[in-house]
Amino acid sequence: MKKLVELAKFIRSTHDGPAGITVDVIFRDRETYQKVKNLGILSQEACAKLYNLQPKDVTVHNMDTVSSIKVTLKSPVVSGDPECCDYAMYQQNAPLLSVEVPL
Repeated sequence: MKKLVELAKFIRSTHDGPAGITVDVIFRDRETYQKVKNLGILSQEACAKLYNLQPKDVTVHNMDTVSSIKVTLKSPVVSGDPECCDYAMYQQNAPLLSVEVPL
């Protein structure tokens, strides 16, 4: 088993409009990307569970040409809301860091 963070070149998160978050998992090589993609570890359902969301609030895009997976999430709070503790959404990649990949 390896952690996703060990297999990726980097994992970053950012705003996707005022009510969304995008997390990009960019892999070091095409082979690793294909393995993770084929395992379905970052499926819509799996990501929804990680972020405590409904599957309808998650979109997953496999970006074959750049060996990356883009996960778009509905944010639990709107950007700028007083309850928002991460205005830039830079810390929203944390749930993906510990995902284990059976390689």
